[in-house]
Amino acid sequence: MEFIHQNLYWIVPLALALGFLAAAFIWKRLPPPEVSSPGQEIPPPEQPDAETVPAVPAPAAPPALPPSPATEPEPSAPEREEPATPDYDGGLKRTRGIFARLRSILAGQPAIGPSTWDDLEELLITADIGVKTTEALISQVRAKKPKDPDAVRQELRVAILKILETVEHADPVQTGLKPRVVMIAGVNGVGKTTTIGKIAHHYRKAGLSLMLGAADTFRAAAVDQLDVWCQRTGAEIVRGRENADPSGVAYESVEQAKKRGMDVLIVDTAGRLHTATNLMEELKKVKRVIGKAMEGAPHEVWLVVDGTTGQNAISQVREFHQALALTGLIVTKLDGTSKGGALISIVNEFRLPVRYIGVGERLADLTPFDPGRFVSEIFREGE
Repeated sequence: MEFIHQNLYWIVPLALALGFLAAAFIWKRLPPPEVSSPGQEIPPPEQPDAETVPAVPAPAAPPALPPSPATEPEPSAPEREEPATPDYDGGLKRTRGIFARLRSILAGQPAIGPSTWDDLEELLITADIGVKTTEALISQVRAKKPKDPDAVRQELRVAILKILETVEHADPVQTGLKPRVVMIAGVNGVGKTTTIGKIAHHYRKAGLSLMLGAADTFRAAAVDQLDVWCQRTGAEIVRGRENADPSGVAYESVEQAKKRGMDVLIVDTAGRLHTATNLMEELKKVKRVIGKAMEGAPHEVWLVVDGTTGQNAISQVREFHQALALTGLIVTKLDGTSKGGALISIVNEFRLPVRYIGVGERLADLTPFDPGRFVSEIFREGE
């Protein structure tokens, strides 16, 4: 005891220090407390990765209750049910309105005369059919010598259908050739990338394996859009670095499509003005390189044109056809214009098939072009 009393000045601090260290050691061994913000649920403990832990049979659990309507998550866009048929009624309403005027114009005329043909010419040009095609249509109708206004209207309908049926419009992509390579071109703003996504939806729905080649390397958003469509449809994608050589991406796309046995390869290309010579030359190069990767490819070269541009679409078709030897057209946005007659003019002047038309925003609204259905819709009564 005398020793402790004599050395108390250093024994007490030593005991306190040892006690502090012991308390700290025990504290670290304790599990940390769960802390949550006000109104925030504490997350459940982290579970081990199912792929790295062997499965262990679990006892049967009682059936789960359905989620509350208030907490049930909204379905993602691809899972929402959409009508399977195109909206011709709304999609061609504006163009139909132009042709609906024909009956009222002719009804006010007691007999067929010079004013009849003048009024008909004005109406067709208003529908953006164009002077050349308008003259051809009026010539065909007059040759039938119709005796009354109803006969004029019926003969015009027959003449338009005859022009549209001069070529076969059906998409020939399902021919058994693997891969069937489709090259898509178009100017900026026509909806080219979205159109490719909708075509991908059609092909995948038909059970075809599909790959998209993202050769529009100058616009990063275009590649990202294609990537999203691939996720939605189950298609595969070949993409290069931003600002990579489009021809190189196109070549690699063909190689990968062949290697993986794809039914269809769609190659997207950068949107460009048809008046830009250097850009059009680059587009020619992409087509040549695709041909080097696979003999006979591309098997289809389609131009996407905006239906709202009317006669401007004619000049686009002319320039792209001269550069690429187009095999088909896709006419979009017909639901937003009364100029749907430009489609008739394009077919009459270039004898190119219209593979698809866009009559709305939904997936089903990009639909294979049917001349008979198109003419029936624009001449439909009661509109």
